[in-house]
Amino acid sequence: MYSHSNRLTVWGSYLWKPWISTSTRLTGQTIDKIDGQDPGIVAPAQTADPDNQGGERVDLILSVNLIGQTEAIADHLVAF
Repeated sequence: MYSHSNRLTVWGSYLWKPWISTSTRLTGQTIDKIDGQDPGIVAPAQTADPDNQGGERVDLILSVNLIGQTEAIADHLVAF
């Protein structure tokens, strides 16, 4: 049993002010269908069906980082 996959990731960030930055990541992935059979999988389940494998996927992730600037919270980071 085998399958091939390809993935491409692009990432960037920008520091708006000393206390705030944003970043984004875009990931694209293609996965070929599984070819072959695993004799250890005998259950009639959707996840065991080779026709339900493979496909394409795109993920977009956005984040905001807040960096403390005053004495009490200096150098602490909160990220969303």
